[in-house]
Amino acid sequence: MLPSWLRDRRRQKYLAMVALVGLVAWLGSSALVARRFTRRSGPPHPEPAPKLGAAVVESRRLETADGQELGGWLVRGDRAKGCVLLLHGNGASRGGMVSVICAFLEQPYKDLASATWNRLECHLPPVLDHVAYLGLKLWGPVFLPAAPEQISPYEHVAEIPESVPVVFLAGAADRYARLEDVAAMYGRVQSHARLVVFEGAGHGPLNAGNPRLYWSSLYELLGYRPEEKIETEKGTRNRGPEVRSRLGGLGK
Repeated sequence: MLPSWLRDRRRQKYLAMVALVGLVAWLGSSALVARRFTRRSGPPHPEPAPKLGAAVVESRRLETADGQELGGWLVRGDRAKGCVLLLHGNGASRGGMVSVICAFLEQPYKDLASATWNRLECHLPPVLDHVAYLGLKLWGPVFLPAAPEQISPYEHVAEIPESVPVVFLAGAADRYARLEDVAAMYGRVQSHARLVVFEGAGHGPLNAGNPRLYWSSLYELLGYRPEEKIETEKGTRNRGPEVRSRLGGLGK
């Protein structure tokens, strides 16, 4: 039996209108946010290659399977050693990352679903985070150039050949790219990979919080002998161009 105030037809119409307006607002806002998150933050623009000592920096463009392009820089180094490819995140650019031009698989997301949910859970109150996630899940396939389930580093990391060493960097307190997700990816290539955990670190520049661990991990990946290493605390600041020019391929 409905309460008396709900049996009033005028109130029923009013509640129906409120529900309809709420549904339209939810669908519309979800569509706008999904479109915003699946588009470039700005149009492509020229970014001149930086000067890194005596190194020759080449411009490159990487094309993905779904037709997207990423601008990059390449510095050719010693063929007997490894190389480093640096890819910037959404909303960033390679020009804004010259100061950290040496990096590796740092704070990776497991898949698009977990990357989206982790951020929503951090910034929205309970219940509202689920509502927002459902809206993005509804509109994501409409705006994405590929099926959402295909955007999954976890599914593709096992395609890296065993001859290629892999290093994962993770912050123990990272709430966006969580340690358990990074560990799951590491488990798929464990035979030729290392997992380096930065205790107490959140989602941000890991080289700023613990530069010694960061740079020693990088040197080890690239196969430099101890006597070739430059003191991480001073060398990466005072002799940055010299260090970077020796570190093989760099890109973004």
